[in-house]
Amino acid sequence: MDIMGAKMHQNKSSHQYKLSIGYYLATQAIKEKYEDTAEKVRQRQNLKEFFLSTKKFNRKMYFRLQKLEINKIMAETVLSSLNKEKLTFIEYKYKNNFSMAKISFKMNISIAQLSIWNKEILEEVRDFIFYQLRARDVFSYKKIINMITIMNITIIMLKENDIVDENWLNGFSYLRDNYFRLLSTINDYLANRRDSIHNMVICCKIDNPDLDICQLAAKCYVSPSIVSRHLKKFVKEVNEYVIS
Repeated sequence: MDIMGAKMHQNKSSHQYKLSIGYYLATQAIKEKYEDTAEKVRQRQNLKEFFLSTKKFNRKMYFRLQKLEINKIMAETVLSSLNKEKLTFIEYKYKNNFSMAKISFKMNISIAQLSIWNKEILEEVRDFIFYQLRARDVFSYKKIINMITIMNITIIMLKENDIVDENWLNGFSYLRDNYFRLLSTINDYLANRRDSIHNMVICCKIDNPDLDICQLAAKCYVSPSIVSRHLKKFVKEVNEYVIS
């Protein structure tokens, strides 16, 4: 294997590892959300107060406790956006620990479909854990707002106790500010949706993020090719604000 091939293999392996870690962290966040109790919350708070009061402040342990709280908020944010059917599935799987076969029987939904739901939901939680908005998310108005809210909470929690490197925090704040710019751009479109066909198509997609190109074309009374062209133009316009 040449050097270029070795680097490509290394990058692919690194990406796959990060994906695996992401799915694991997302799974744990959902499980911990359902396993959490008032007693566990009290114990975590006591530990945080202890770490803050000691002369040898354990930054790593304190940050880990803070991150547990943040991950719980992230999981709750994603679950609160699910429809009733998908939320029932998640509760069966992560709260009641039912097997996929049992859930399939109770809900009369194929295991294949349940697996697709599970993957999609874990990916949503993973994106929040890694604070990632990508090109596919630029029409997801609620997700963008939720991401900014969670990043604001994270920044406040970290600044209060001065437990992270200032350069890292500046980079994190810059990423949050880019998401603000994305939100501001979307709000400008929504405020001027009738100004042009382009604005109308973009706003229709923002209002209906799950519709495909043909469905959007039917709602906007234009051809699918026109919808596709305008969507691509918008994604290119805001691409600098998201993670490529």
